[in-house]
Amino acid sequence: MDNGNRAPIPRLRVCVIGAGVSGLVAAKTFHEEGHEVTVFERSDQLGGVWNPRRAYAGLTTQTPGDQYAFSDFPTPADHPDWPSARHVQAYLRAYAEHFGVAPLIRYRSTVVRAQPRGTGEPPWSVTVDSPTGRSTREFDFLLVCNGIFSAPHVPELPGTRRFTAAGGTVLHTSDCGSAELFRGRRVVVVGFGKSAMDIAATAAPRAREVHLVVRRAVWTVPRFFGGLVHIRHVCTSRLWESLMPSRSPGPARLEAGRRRLLALLWRAVELLLSCQFRLRASGLRPAHRFGEQVASGFQVAPAGLFHLVRAGRIQVHRAGAEGFTPEGAVLSDGRVLAADVVVLGTGYRQELPFLDPDLAARIIDPEGRYRLYRCLVSPEVPGLGFVGYNSSLFTPTTSELGARWLAAHATGRITLPSPPEMHRAIDAELLTGKAVRPLSGRFSGTHVVPYTYSYLDGLQKDLITISNPRGVNAVRNYLKPFSPHDYAPDTIRRDPTHGKP
Repeated sequence: MDNGNRAPIPRLRVCVIGAGVSGLVAAKTFHEEGHEVTVFERSDQLGGVWNPRRAYAGLTTQTPGDQYAFSDFPTPADHPDWPSARHVQAYLRAYAEHFGVAPLIRYRSTVVRAQPRGTGEPPWSVTVDSPTGRSTREFDFLLVCNGIFSAPHVPELPGTRRFTAAGGTVLHTSDCGSAELFRGRRVVVVGFGKSAMDIAATAAPRAREVHLVVRRAVWTVPRFFGGLVHIRHVCTSRLWESLMPSRSPGPARLEAGRRRLLALLWRAVELLLSCQFRLRASGLRPAHRFGEQVASGFQVAPAGLFHLVRAGRIQVHRAGAEGFTPEGAVLSDGRVLAADVVVLGTGYRQELPFLDPDLAARIIDPEGRYRLYRCLVSPEVPGLGFVGYNSSLFTPTTSELGARWLAAHATGRITLPSPPEMHRAIDAELLTGKAVRPLSGRFSGTHVVPYTYSYLDGLQKDLITISNPRGVNAVRNYLKPFSPHDYAPDTIRRDPTHGKP
């Protein structure tokens, strides 16, 4: 909670690692408060996953563009409803220039080590490799904004060298920057995540043939339910979040009734999706129920994907990829798919390569789970914050409020619970997540899905503020689609009920 301290805010030297969505809003937030901010970006351009050097052909946002935005910087009116990587990067570049962040970025600068200092010294010593050589600087606060998609996961499949020696190409989805890679070629795409679906749909009109290798199908949702109702009116409101599994169940009888009603609702959703996408005909109907997945997250199907499957332009194989022969990809059922290009939609690793292993082990538990209070700070490592590790469908907004929270914390305006109390809160959150998100292992990275509104409400409570959209009553606020502007500084006010029973 806010400790009420109104002393002058100390000026801190702040290091930001990464110039993607989260790094830019973190730098902007701390810069506006008068801190000395330096952003280290290993690429030669800003944007993170939207950087043209990393964005794959066919990449678009999962949510409408006006929802994938910062609260105080609306997207241009001429942006499409589903902006491409080019649109998003242009938006981020304009944001950085408008708020004075662009001059703070040091490009082609890779943080190779961040080491805490002793008592009485500047808290962090940060070593960076840049075009001018290796250098070390001291900082008062370290913000990790390297994202949950910063390190492509490329499995070592047997036979890869024989396949490439015979002229084949193996790529991760993040290496597919041009659709011309697929023209006239036999393409095999491995996986059924967003990037794999996007690549398959992009390759199909250009390639000689496209094969989509799917070990486990997951439920995807359309941009328009039933071809009519925009996703924003279905999956982005407080009402939708209220349908998620209860984190604090009520009386047993009421909870049992609620579960039965939700089971019927999710069954209806399954029927709608199965009919709209013709999943059985496509061979892509998941084996699990929609209700088992809904709290773990969902992916928005690229336009035309299932039509391309039914038309035979994308051939689906329900199997895994086990390796290569010189001719192509070997599937888990023994078949060999002849291929010129194999694209691995195998996701990303989330890691902290610049921290010593013993320090990283204080943040990441043996099961690979990040132990972060509010998904923002470690109870064990002071002077360290994480932005973007509270990923959601609305990452610009969750990152923005997270950055505000960290700026208040870094300058003593938020009093944190004791480390044991924070650990208990983290344990409770991890236990709840395991219970309500049984399929979360199939979705990459740390996140606050599906409780985004609850998470944002918690941050605002800590800051003793509440969102107060103008002219919106409580019922409409519950039903209306998500809007980043609801969290803009001019729509945030002090909560007069804070601390009252």
